[in-house]
Amino acid sequence: GNKEFGIPPLEPLTVKKLVIDAGNAPINLRQALKNVKVHDMISTSKIQRYR
Repeated sequence: GNKEFGIPPLEPLTVKKLVIDAGNAPINLRQALKNVKVHDMISTSKIQRYR
């Protein structure tokens, strides 16, 4: 992160709400997650495209 520019730290990455819907099949799955913290994402991730 960068306090000067108001950018929060990315490690751990905090996600307030994440909803995953997997439907259109005989079995449908919906996950609703709140206050998720993702650890070690920086060291294992690679940016492929940025807009």
